[in-house]
Amino acid sequence: MSLIAKISRWAASHHAVALAAILAFFLLDGRASSAPAGSTSQEYPRPNVILVMTDDQGYGDLAAHGNRYLKTPALDKLHRESLRLTDFHVDPTCSPTRAALMTGRYSCRTGVWHTIMGRSILRRDEVTMADLLAQAGYRTGIFGKWHLGDNWPYRAMDRGFQESLVHGGGGIGQAHDYWGNTYFDPVLCHNGEWKEYEGYCTNIFVREAIRFVEQNRRRPFFLYLAPNVPHGPFQVPEEYAEIYRRAGVKGQLANFYGMIHNFDENLGRLLDRVDQLGLGNNTVIIFLTDNGTSGGGFNHAMRGRKGSPYDGGHRVPCFIRWPARLRGGRDVEHITAHVDLLPTILDFCRVPHPREIEIDGKSLIPLLVNLENWYQRKLFVQSHRVDKPIKWRNSAVMNERYRLVDGTQLFDIEEDPGQRFNIAGRKPNVYAEMREAYEHWWDDVSKRFDEYVRIPLGAPEANPTTLNCHDWHGAVVPWHQQHIAKRVVANGEWAVEVVRPGRYRFTLRERPAVAGFPLKAQWARVEVAGESASARVTEGATGVPLELQLPSGDAMVKTILVEGGQPRRGAYFVEVEYLGPPRESGEAVTPKPRAPNTPSKRPARSAYD
Repeated sequence: MSLIAKISRWAASHHAVALAAILAFFLLDGRASSAPAGSTSQEYPRPNVILVMTDDQGYGDLAAHGNRYLKTPALDKLHRESLRLTDFHVDPTCSPTRAALMTGRYSCRTGVWHTIMGRSILRRDEVTMADLLAQAGYRTGIFGKWHLGDNWPYRAMDRGFQESLVHGGGGIGQAHDYWGNTYFDPVLCHNGEWKEYEGYCTNIFVREAIRFVEQNRRRPFFLYLAPNVPHGPFQVPEEYAEIYRRAGVKGQLANFYGMIHNFDENLGRLLDRVDQLGLGNNTVIIFLTDNGTSGGGFNHAMRGRKGSPYDGGHRVPCFIRWPARLRGGRDVEHITAHVDLLPTILDFCRVPHPREIEIDGKSLIPLLVNLENWYQRKLFVQSHRVDKPIKWRNSAVMNERYRLVDGTQLFDIEEDPGQRFNIAGRKPNVYAEMREAYEHWWDDVSKRFDEYVRIPLGAPEANPTTLNCHDWHGAVVPWHQQHIAKRVVANGEWAVEVVRPGRYRFTLRERPAVAGFPLKAQWARVEVAGESASARVTEGATGVPLELQLPSGDAMVKTILVEGGQPRRGAYFVEVEYLGPPRESGEAVTPKPRAPNTPSKRPARSAYD
């Protein structure tokens, strides 16, 4: 199929202005029209894409944006060479941003509106950027943080990434991560297998990302580099923090800046290697961050930080560099967002937009080729951080000039970029218009809010599987290993799908099997789909196996550990194994031997004991 024919297929899903811009973009030098779609010739090969997103680095956390302490030469160089989206927005926290980035859809539409509580799992029927690029012939890889599901079929390796090197959950040391991990010499999950690595986490992720580029330099690739820095805990080699202590930066902020400094060095290594391989000219580099700063330093005079509905919570850097096609060194001041990057990248790579999917973002090509006619649009972000979304909670409605926050506060961002003065009473028409836009948006995105994203049990692709308290639906969720080590008194339920009817073994634990931690409870109980089983805990046992016969279908799983005669807490970890079809009435029970749960030969560390 010719490029013109492929572009014509996009017409139905593109605004006329955008379509004209796309045509102009690809026919600028007269070469694209003669190059076949998917060509890998030297005349007009499809670009490689390197998408880089750091974790908790805010708009003011780089030197090019005015931070007088930070030293970020690689980011500063990228800033100089790129198109810079100066009014670019993401969600105020990480999982929602990652869901919107991967799908081009508002995060709450995808089932992701929290970072824990089962609400950080991307719905199974969503299609990701990696899915689409892999189907189009790209080699795809992720290195760093996924945070959109840790069980099959929600892992990065199940969502289009052909190579995956990630930590568990939302950060190293969190509940889904390998027990006892720190940022130094971590055990990481490579294509589903936990493996030991040496070095500092960012160095490892970038080193392996460079290997990925080297191995795939002769075919188009999509590299998603998502390091878990500078997210806390603020662990960094001391020499990096010391740079900022000597400069007068106090406390943990010196570590925070040191983590960014180390990342910047690694980014420089990656970009240098891309150039050395002769790939720089036709490689799209996109840099952004996942939410506002968590460091507490310079914030470019914006109100709010990570988690906030004010601009400081969700306005972040976004740089786009593609020397072969884009003239860099320019600012793009129109309002843009994370949802725009998927359609933009698809257009860069000449991949048709899927017709059956409602993409909320817009291709940015009209802005990148300097066309004046851009959408008069409103964008929406909301930080729910609860099990069930609450209307207006921590919300922002945005257009080029105004911000409506929480449905009650209106700010003129041109006159008042610090969002200090509520002008709702002075601008009643604007206020009403923004509220009406939110009402329509809410009605649209809320259609599936009552659904759970369920973890399959008994699927042949993942048997056994492990349920983790990070994904509890409940009031208190122990999402970090420190919470578990402190034995937080809490309980919740897992939303599951029993794939096959039959016999299941539930092994209840306080810590993963590799930790070898003896249960303190005297009794254990599991409840699923109206069925239950209980047993006394053998002294010194690290897990209690309980068997149930279950029908297929949706269910909730709840566990109870009884300690001192009281139902104190739930089991933080539960291994679930399908044992076979339903047992006939009166059939004798023959226990099935259990394989040891040893994802690595190295024993779990005791950093949180």
